[in-house]
Amino acid sequence: MISATPDPIRHEPARAQPGGGPPPTEREAALALEADRLTAAVAALCLERDEADRRAGAAERHLAALQDSAAARASWLTRAKREWGVGDNVSFDRVWAEAKALKAKAADDLLVNHRRDS
Repeated sequence: MISATPDPIRHEPARAQPGGGPPPTEREAALALEADRLTAAVAALCLERDEADRRAGAAERHLAALQDSAAARASWLTRAKREWGVGDNVSFDRVWAEAKALKAKAADDLLVNHRRDS
């Protein structure tokens, strides 16, 4: 027997069946409209979830890139301090100040030697 009730699995609205079945009752029509509304709400939520998932993935990739960058900088600082001959607990500001002072002294020595040779 052909029924005019909605399919509860596929959320199809109730429609009069071809071949002269009875039209849907008011209750069936209201249930069909509610099913359509709920189906649309679920579809909207799926779109929202997919966008949130995309953004979360992008944020995780960005965080991983920032963590890699921070690790690379920390490694560079450790290596630079080791090559300068100081421990890792020494501030890089101190290392940088010493390097700038050494460079300035080298420039002054070069100028003095140039004047003496002239």
